[in-house]
Amino acid sequence: MGGNLGRLLFSFYGRINWAKYWLANFVGIVFWAALLLLAWIATPKYPSRWRIIQVARIMIVILTLIGVIAMVIAILAVAVKRLHDRRAIGRRSR
Repeated sequence: MGGNLGRLLFSFYGRINWAKYWLANFVGIVFWAALLLLAWIATPKYPSRWRIIQVARIMIVILTLIGVIAMVIAILAVAVKRLHDRRAIGRRSR
């Protein structure tokens, strides 16, 4: 399922039905929750004098930003594929 999930989330080609659309949304919600947890962990509750903790917080912030970028791409890819299934071509037809 790993290859299929990657193709579902990051490929802009093809069509998906409602079940796959909602599966992708569920995966996205779980991933967003994980990113929010990482951001909460990285938020300093108190200043730290230890260099290793400061570096770890910076790394968590960088990983969170990479995750946000990946999720934006996944959301766009899923939306495009769902629109393909609805035969939408990007403009209104009268």
